[in-house]
Amino acid sequence: MNNWKSDLKNWKKISKDTALFFLKQSEESLEETVNTFENYSNKTNQLLTISISLSTISLGYFFDYGETNLVLKIAALLLTILCFITILALHKNLFFDKIGVKGSQPKQIIKDKFFSNNLNSEEEYINIILNECDKYQDRIDLNKIVNGKRKKRIKTATKLLLFIPLTIILSKIITMFI
Repeated sequence: MNNWKSDLKNWKKISKDTALFFLKQSEESLEETVNTFENYSNKTNQLLTISISLSTISLGYFFDYGETNLVLKIAALLLTILCFITILALHKNLFFDKIGVKGSQPKQIIKDKFFSNNLNSEEEYINIILNECDKYQDRIDLNKIVNGKRKKRIKTATKLLLFIPLTIILSKIITMFI
């Protein structure tokens, strides 16, 4: 995170409505990063479902003791390996990373520092809102980092699954040398 902090020097000149606008925009931006996180979770689940299903089917075919085509047996083994590598690429997306969400816990905002000052009630309110906007920016930055890592893992897994058709070709080449 870059730990951005507002550079407002005359924040007391900000109206209550302007501060609320800042907060609303901060919330919307944060919510967008949370939605992206959920979207990546759904994509991860879809890719895992595909990979686990394919690996189960191909393992079943590979261990079938009946007479089967050697090319298809090798293709099943290669497909299983490819799916396991895909699952490994996605495994960190299974364990939810810590992300920032809307709102603050009372212990984070009910602090003496917001009220032990010479501010009137409206200035205190604006001060709290601006502090919350700063916290939201930290959460947005964290979420973007987390989402970037998750996106990279999903891209890797998707690229791996694109190699599925090559398992047949590669298995045919391998059997030519056996």
